[in-house]
Amino acid sequence: ASMKEALEENGITDFDGAKFAKTIGRPLKNMIQETLPKLDDNSIEKIVKSYRKSYAASGVYNAAPYPGIEETLRRLSADFDLYVVTLKLEEMAKKALSSLHLDRYFAGIKGTPADKAVENKACLIETLLAETSLDADNVIMVGDRREDIRSAQENGVKTIAVSYGYGAAEEYDEALFVVPTAAGLLDYIW
Repeated sequence: ASMKEALEENGITDFDGAKFAKTIGRPLKNMIQETLPKLDDNSIEKIVKSYRKSYAASGVYNAAPYPGIEETLRRLSADFDLYVVTLKLEEMAKKALSSLHLDRYFAGIKGTPADKAVENKACLIETLLAETSLDADNVIMVGDRREDIRSAQENGVKTIAVSYGYGAAEEYDEALFVVPTAAGLLDYIW
């Protein structure tokens, strides 16, 4: 809804939502470029600003957790420090998790800073590892897109793909394991 609103605000009414959904998980500018390749950089910047304004006002509160995720997070957080790494603006990621009452399960949330562009999730993982002194050999990245898997691998982190997210089956071939449900994570992490 936030992207549709941002596009309409910028005069774009002919938009393929299914095509856009295939790009979720990539940096916002890249998502727009891939979906609407004829737009210039200035138009993309305007859409990004409109999207962030709409998302901050309402979209951040419209998310719903995947089935079983809260119980899985509760159980995992009892034994492990859990972190979120996302290309969303860090402030928005924190608001979204807080509105779902899921933030309490995480030791930290690392997202894109409001004042800095981030090219890929690998830089955020690298920063998180450095800031927390986590040993990459003892970390598992759980993600639903090829970007998650490759970004973790670039940092020496093992990966589990979850097939209940936005990704397609062909994106999971580089993951250590593929799990179909949130509860299924418990079988692989202990």
